[in-house]
Amino acid sequence: MTESTKQILLPEAEKFVPHLRNLIDSHKECFFTLTTMTDIHKAVLDDMFKDYGNVKVMQTSIYQYEFTSEKFDLILCVPIFAVRDKSEDSEFISREYDLIAVENLLLHLSTDGELAIVVPARITFAGGHVKDLRDFVQSVYCLKEIAELPVGVFENTGLKTYL
Repeated sequence: MTESTKQILLPEAEKFVPHLRNLIDSHKECFFTLTTMTDIHKAVLDDMFKDYGNVKVMQTSIYQYEFTSEKFDLILCVPIFAVRDKSEDSEFISREYDLIAVENLLLHLSTDGELAIVVPARITFAGGHVKDLRDFVQSVYCLKEIAELPVGVFENTGLKTYL
């Protein structure tokens, strides 16, 4: 996080719960938007942060266009991946949830915003719609880093992942 980071989005915030309060408490100068797709997680997050003026909780899906009209300086995301189901939304380059998250979240970055997202390794080499998305990202956005995560970070997926 830099000094210019003011607006932060944590999609599917329930995935950050063990460290969420500490993260927000240690960055009181920032405004956090937390999203979740389920009623129960929304209720829990609303209760956790009811006394926080710098936190907004939204029940929405980052896998749909226009889930919000806001722009963010920083987006931290662990999207749905290793799922065989495909999105029905044909507006995206890919119909796979993890790749939809990449494309859709990039659209919600402020001018100097940064997206830190976990993606499957195939984003670096696969062809077809994955290559089309990769080409889109490289031609429109400034790619700062791709970091390989240690094998086994996400248990039971068997996937090699990158940040």
